[in-house]
Amino acid sequence: MDDLAQMMVGTAVTKRGYRADWSSQQFAARQVAKLQEELAELAEHFALPKALPIQIDIAGDGARRSFDEVGLWTNMGVMDVGKAKRELADVMVVALALADVLDEMAPPFDVVAEAVAKATADVRRGVR
Repeated sequence: MDDLAQMMVGTAVTKRGYRADWSSQQFAARQVAKLQEELAELAEHFALPKALPIQIDIAGDGARRSFDEVGLWTNMGVMDVGKAKRELADVMVVALALADVLDEMAPPFDVVAEAVAKATADVRRGVR
C-alpha cells in the first residue's frame, strides 16, 4: 500500500551503507537482529511487568552484538520468504497499532513519515 515509503527507507538504508558487502539474504537475516535491538530500545520507554524489561534488554544486547559480528552472517539468510513476509506483516500490525495509540496520547505522529524522515536523515551518519 505504501510502497513509496518502503522504497524510500530501503534506498536511504542502502545509501547509508548498511547493504554494502552483504547479499540480500545476509542483509535480510541481519535485519532480524536489528529489529530485536530496536525493540529493546523502545522497551526502555515503557513501564512493563517486572521481568519483561530484563528479558527484552538481554535479547537486545545479544542482537546488537550479533548484528555487529560480521563473521556470523556468512551463511545466514531467509528460509521461507513467504512466511517471513507474513510474520513481518504481523510485526507491522503491532507497530502500527502502537503508533496509533501513541498518536492518541500525543499527536501528531505518523510513524511511516517519521521512519522515512529518520532513514533519510541517517544517511549522512553512515554505518555505526
